[in-house]
Amino acid sequence: MNMSENSFEGNIPSSMGEMKTLDLLDLSGNKFSGELPTQFLTGCFSLSLLSLSNNKLQGTIFPKYMNLTNLEWLLLDNNNFSGKIEDGLSEAKLLYFLDISNNMLSGHIPDWIGNLSGLNNLLMSNNFLEGNIPVQLNKCRDLRMLDVSKNRLLGSMTSSFNLSSAHHLYLHNNQFNGKIPSALLKSSQLITLDLRYNNFSGSIPHWINESSSLRILLLRGNNLEGAIPRGFSNLSMIESLDLSHNKLSGQIPSQLTELHFLSNFNLSYNNLSGPTPNAGQFANFDESNYRGNPGLCGPTIDKNCTDVLDSPTTEFGNRAEEDESAVDMVSYNNLFGPIPSTGQFATFDETNYKGNPDLCGPTIKKSCSSKLAVSLATSSGEAEEGEYAIDMAALEWSFGVSYVMNLVELDLSWNNFDGHITHCLNNLTNLKVLDLSFNRLPGNFSSVIANLTSLEYLSLSDNIFKGPFSLSLLANHSKLQVLHLSNNLIQVQNESFPWLPTFQLKALYLSNCSILAIPNFPLYQYNLRLIDLSHNKLVGNFPAWLLENNTKLEILYLKNNSLSRIPQLPKSKQNLLHLDISNNKFSGELPSNIGKILPKLFSMNMSENSFEGNIPSSMGEMKTLNVLDFSGNKFSGELPTQFLTGCFSLSLMSLSNNKLQGTIFPKYMNLTNLGQLQLDNNNFSGKIEDGLSEAKFLYFLDISNNLLSGHIPDWIGNLSGLNILLMSNNFLEGNIPVQLNKCRYLQTLDVSKNRLLGSMTSSFNLSSAHHLYLHNNQFNGKIPSALLKSSQLITLDLRYNNFSGSIPHWINESSSLRILLLRGNNLEGSIPLGFSNLSMIESLDLSYNKLSGQIPSQLTKLNFLSNFNVSNNNLSGPTPNAGEFANFDERNYGGNPGLCGPTIHKNCTNVLDSPTTGSSNRAEEDESAVDMKAVFHLSLIILSALDISENLLSGSMGSSLDFTSAASLLVEKCSQSANSKCIVQKALQEHLQGHVPDEL
Repeated sequence: MNMSENSFEGNIPSSMGEMKTLDLLDLSGNKFSGELPTQFLTGCFSLSLLSLSNNKLQGTIFPKYMNLTNLEWLLLDNNNFSGKIEDGLSEAKLLYFLDISNNMLSGHIPDWIGNLSGLNNLLMSNNFLEGNIPVQLNKCRDLRMLDVSKNRLLGSMTSSFNLSSAHHLYLHNNQFNGKIPSALLKSSQLITLDLRYNNFSGSIPHWINESSSLRILLLRGNNLEGAIPRGFSNLSMIESLDLSHNKLSGQIPSQLTELHFLSNFNLSYNNLSGPTPNAGQFANFDESNYRGNPGLCGPTIDKNCTDVLDSPTTEFGNRAEEDESAVDMVSYNNLFGPIPSTGQFATFDETNYKGNPDLCGPTIKKSCSSKLAVSLATSSGEAEEGEYAIDMAALEWSFGVSYVMNLVELDLSWNNFDGHITHCLNNLTNLKVLDLSFNRLPGNFSSVIANLTSLEYLSLSDNIFKGPFSLSLLANHSKLQVLHLSNNLIQVQNESFPWLPTFQLKALYLSNCSILAIPNFPLYQYNLRLIDLSHNKLVGNFPAWLLENNTKLEILYLKNNSLSRIPQLPKSKQNLLHLDISNNKFSGELPSNIGKILPKLFSMNMSENSFEGNIPSSMGEMKTLNVLDFSGNKFSGELPTQFLTGCFSLSLMSLSNNKLQGTIFPKYMNLTNLGQLQLDNNNFSGKIEDGLSEAKFLYFLDISNNLLSGHIPDWIGNLSGLNILLMSNNFLEGNIPVQLNKCRYLQTLDVSKNRLLGSMTSSFNLSSAHHLYLHNNQFNGKIPSALLKSSQLITLDLRYNNFSGSIPHWINESSSLRILLLRGNNLEGSIPLGFSNLSMIESLDLSYNKLSGQIPSQLTKLNFLSNFNVSNNNLSGPTPNAGEFANFDERNYGGNPGLCGPTIHKNCTNVLDSPTTGSSNRAEEDESAVDMKAVFHLSLIILSALDISENLLSGSMGSSLDFTSAASLLVEKCSQSANSKCIVQKALQEHLQGHVPDEL
């Protein structure tokens, strides 16, 4: 039962508990609310897949009476489940995938998780879970992915923590401390290790150097010290390395230039010194990768190394002479407060204290007044003149703040505070700025806020404050200009009585505040620049009056509500720059004058609604429009000429998933500044014209899933900055133009599911390609070596073409290859022994070819191989059963009668003794043997000739049959036939409703 991606509301009916045989249920992407019914959790005991993601469900997760013990896939992410995790799922021994991320769960991760021995993916991020990771998780021997990020987990991780099969570990945004444990790298297959934003300390452990499979290592925002290990050069597959916001010192090892796959690199905000590397991948980095390290130098950061090396304060390991200049060592820190001025300190001046903006005193000619500003934000800014910042760590928070009577600014944002601190604020009546955002503060703040009438800026966003909140409490806050209450558990109430605010806001943020209707007080606001009412429950018409009242309004965000119509816009031109009304229930046509009323728009997002009709030609008046997203609507007709010529500032345009039609890229098109263009899933047809040939900045182009025909145009090669080109599922013909070679940065090419044909020339060379999808076409000849000229190729998908010959040996040299799909071609010969060199391969499909010989035992060395298929070939001999091959079964080998082994429950002794095993032997010449072979091979030929193989595979003919299933169906029909000579024709006529060529 699949009802996903709709707008169903209310409770899930308890009567669903009557569905005793229900195996698959997907209700994701709706608005279901309330608790899961007891009858449902006990009665649907046959469920193997349950997806309730992206709803508004609440209550206890996994109650004790839950009886879904046959579950294999369970997705409850992005709901409002809360409280502790109970043990109602502890007996789900078959569970393979569990996602409970993005809820409000609290308490500890339960020990019983370790009972789910078959668990492969465990996702628990973005909750309020506490404590440490239970050691019982070690029993999940097949756990490949663990994501417990963005919780409140804390403590040092014990050496007994051991996930030996882990591929991806996401532990970021918690409070883990101590040294990084070696247990994290006990998996020889680890690909991702994300420890950002914790409190890990000490040096970077040397054993990380031995993790040759590691591709992503993120250690940002910890307290790591010491040097960057030179052994990092052994991380040969590393793609992303972030060591920023730590306390690392010393030089950047020049050996890191040997990391050929490194594309993301960040060392900013450490204490590093010396020259920055500029060879290899480092030639692509700039000063943004190194900022906050005043001792670094080199052409990359436009800083001469000679000047830096001459300075006594540059090299971390050296010391200045023992004279007064040595005090320069306090420069460029985060020191605060008054500078001493007696004794030897009387001889120093401002040059000794530079780079500490929060210091004050006569020495640096900056007054330390009684006005105090307290900042604990992660990105602190300078206090105003006459003020200085006090680090919160220097105060006894439990009582000290209450005595700071003259405090005017208090910034505690971006910490992990989770106690009831609001009582400390009652006496801070002089506060002008209060920012408590991005913490985990609970409770109700109403009584405290009412007393702080001097506030000009109030931000309480992104906490867990809860309960009703009346905006009338702010009636006397006459100086208030910015109000930010977004992303809490509060319910902002719309008062039944009128009240007149004494303030005039400039910015109002009430996103995700459970608002049912726009509050009354904005009726009296005339100075608003920004309004954010996203992620609420607003209904009715678009509030055009907000634009009429606030002529200075620049930003209006109303996304993810239930607004339904835009009856009209204001009559005069508006100054609006950013408009986002995506994910609502808007329908009907856009106002025809929208471009004349909103000509200054810079970004406009109306995606995921139900707008209909043509895109208004008046949008050509939006000369400054830079970002436009109309995807996921029902717009139809051709794109207006005025729109394609007038919106020349567009850098991003997404019109995906509509019903647009007509010519794509007409000659008069003038969108030369486009960087990203998505026109996929529409009804554009005809040949591809050249109206986009001058878009030199284009890096992303998606025109897949249309009705385009003709050849891929040569001018595509002019788009030299193209990074991703998606053209799948059209009716394109001919070959891939050699001009595409000029796209030196092209990483993803998808031309699958077209009518492309011919042999691919040796001049085809995409040297930077990461992903090539050429499947479901009619390419023939040998697989060209040019496809593997990229040393960074990750995916090569050539399924369902007519490639012939043997599998080329040069594929063995592609050490970066992770996905190789050659299914459904005419490849012959043996499986290359050298495939064992594909050390990173995860998916290998060689099925439905003509391969022969044995399966090389060397393939058991492929430690990352999780998907493997050699079915329907002519292979023989024993199937491997070591390493990853111990996880495969007969489905991976079917259609190879000469194979044997315990994996397919076939004794190798019997096969070797059988006269029918070898290729030189033949079965007895009886009618049934001939019929079986004839039916099978002719079914493949006819299905291919009728070009319906893809329809069978995709299920568009009524069931998701593969070739084996189709052949089995034909054989079954043959057994019911009395005349063997008409077996094939009869069976096919019945199955394909008579569409069989007469000559067959």
